[in-house]
Amino acid sequence: MSAAETGTEAVLNTPDAWSTRAATIDDPCEVVRWSPQGQAARFAEILRVLRPRPGETLLDYGCGLGALSDLLPDDVGYLGFDWSPGMIRRARRERPGREFTTFLPFHPFNLIAVVGTFNLADRWTKDRTWSIIRHLWLTTGCRSLAASLYAGEDPDCLSYTVEECNRFVIKTSSVGQVRRWRDNDILLEIGR
Repeated sequence: MSAAETGTEAVLNTPDAWSTRAATIDDPCEVVRWSPQGQAARFAEILRVLRPRPGETLLDYGCGLGALSDLLPDDVGYLGFDWSPGMIRRARRERPGREFTTFLPFHPFNLIAVVGTFNLADRWTKDRTWSIIRHLWLTTGCRSLAASLYAGEDPDCLSYTVEECNRFVIKTSSVGQVRRWRDNDILLEIGR
C-alpha cells in the first residue's frame, strides 16, 4: 500500500527534512523504521567486507550522524559526507574527533561505505543511485566500495534486487559481489 492508501505521509527525503530530524529525534534510523540492532548489523557487515587497514581513509557517503565512525580504529582516516547540514552539525557535536562535510572533496579514498543512503523513494530514483555509486567509484580511486541497499516491501523505500545490482556490478568493475545477506538487505561490493 502507498502512503496515500494508508493515510500516512510519505517520508520526505530532503536536506531540510533530515536537518529537522537531526534536531528533533534521537536516532534518524527511526524515521525509516530501522532498529538500532539492524543498523549496527549493517555497519558491521560493511566494515567486514571493506576490511579497513591502518593508514587508509574511508568515505562514509550519506553518513547521517556518523555512527559508523565509532566502529573504526583510530588509525583509519574518516570523512563523513551528508547532504543535510543539520545532520552534519549534530555529527560534529557528537563526534568531535572525526571530520564531517556537506561538500564532497575530490580526493582519493581507499574505502567507500554507503549504508542505507539510497533507500528512501521520495525525490530519488534507482538511476540516481547507480549514477552516484559509479561516479564515486570512478573518481575516488578507492580499492573497495560497499553499499547496503534495501530489498524489502516498504512503500516509502526503493527496493533493489540482486539481479539489478549484479547488472550494475558487471558494468562497473571486473571485481565485485552482490548478495542478499539479510531478509531486507542487499550488500553490493566492488573492488579493484
